[in-house]
Amino acid sequence: MALRIDLKPHERVIVGNVSIRNVDRRASLTFETKTEFLREKDILAENQARTVCERLYVTLQAVYITDNYIEVENAFISSTTETIKAAPSMGCIYQSLIRKSYVIISIKLSKSVKSL
Repeated sequence: MALRIDLKPHERVIVGNVSIRNVDRRASLTFETKTEFLREKDILAENQARTVCERLYVTLQAVYITDNYIEVENAFISSTTETIKAAPSMGCIYQSLIRKSYVIISIKLSKSVKSL
């Protein structure tokens, strides 16, 4: 089933490794294949991340969108460690987050290996 996204004027969306910005009118995009995408309203730029949780969010965006798993995994481990040190009482939330993130990475890796 295709996924349709309506973009506002000048709204940006990242599809895979490509950044797309709409022009001055509304537009619709239809994704007919599976792909990772982030809408502008969901994107937090690295230079806007002020707290450890926001830095972890930036890293999770990279985990979701990138194909460079090694670099992202190291950043993910670093961000997660930093966040756990800042708020150890949220350990169970972090465990769940870590498990889900590694599932995403594993699925992407298995798809990459399958194509070989």
